Amino acid sequence: MRGYTARALVAAVAIVLAAFLTVAALPATGAQDVSSHSSELPAGTCVLQSGESDGSYPAFPSVLRTSTNRVFATWRLSQEHQDAGGKIMLSELLRPYDGCNWTVPRVIATESAADYNIGPAGFAEAADGSLVIGVSRYHVKNTSSADHFSAHVIRSTDGGTTWGPTLPVNAGYAGDISYPASLAKLADGSLVMALYGNDDPAKPYDGKWYVRLARSTDDGRNWRPWGSGVPMTEGRQWSEPELLVDGSRLVMALRYDVPKGGADTSGAFLVSSDDLGRSWSVPRRITSGTSGSPALAKLHNGLYALAYRDMTQPNYPFRYALSPNLRTWAMNNDVTGGSTRRMLYAGFTALDRNKSLAVFSLENPESNPHGWSSVHSAVIH
Repeated sequence: MRGYTARALVAAVAIVLAAFLTVAALPATGAQDVSSHSSELPAGTCVLQSGESDGSYPAFPSVLRTSTNRVFATWRLSQEHQDAGGKIMLSELLRPYDGCNWTVPRVIATESAADYNIGPAGFAEAADGSLVIGVSRYHVKNTSSADHFSAHVIRSTDGGTTWGPTLPVNAGYAGDISYPASLAKLADGSLVMALYGNDDPAKPYDGKWYVRLARSTDDGRNWRPWGSGVPMTEGRQWSEPELLVDGSRLVMALRYDVPKGGADTSGAFLVSSDDLGRSWSVPRRITSGTSGSPALAKLHNGLYALAYRDMTQPNYPFRYALSPNLRTWAMNNDVTGGSTRRMLYAGFTALDRNKSLAVFSLENPESNPHGWSSVHSAVIH
């Protein structure tokens, strides 16, 4: 076992907050530990699933700690970054958390159509205790193009042992606003799903991305449009919205990528809502020079963590920023030992009062057209 310390120095009104985090990465039960032959990763890095030996592509994880303190991770398993026939995987982290006791990953959903793919997009516990995973489904045209996006969920009413069929969200939005990104349970017990896409079904991928929300008041069975959403603002278009319930507030991080030839800077923006997502504040930039799905969470120590791709480095590796107040951020915190492998989504959850968990996927290398990938976890003290 090897520890890593990340220092967060955040200045706010002439007060400097120092937070020291120690990262312990641990081997997984029933999963191949690739750290012995992936020298860029820390010794003992927990590997939930790896495609290094067979060229497969496990990626895009979400993580959840339930009200009974069970910890689950889900991700997509396929053969390419974007290809047909995906599978949704699930693994549970058993106690003790400091011993990386991940169960053997198992398939909980598959795509049967020859030219479609599915993958998980958000993970939440409903008010009745059922587990709900958002599912994106789309038609694969080739390894770099897709259309016919649609949002679904799968539910488990027995603590993750068995899972029901994929249920269409049918939130009532016209056009292509149908790509789910994250799930959250609101203070009133309802579930809210953040989706993104565009309003014109004849122009998928036209670049005019908007964020909308859907809400379920029956534990994920049925969904309806919710609130005003976040329209394109000052010429900026949003994707991959990530939800965080922060007390009575609902906070959402938005991915912004500069269009080709644009003079702006890519990064993550933040909006907040004091009315359960009915309306949102004006988007405010929180990072620059970053990309990727901006997973947002509150850690065990009260700091906020935001995942990002570091666009200042080759291949856009996984790093995360820390903040005490969602305004001032300390960048370049790392649980990968300085790896430059490309980040493919990440998630955080507090485990208890003393530690949090990061689950993340990395691509290696960015080759022709893509290399294998792997899903990892690390404990943050």
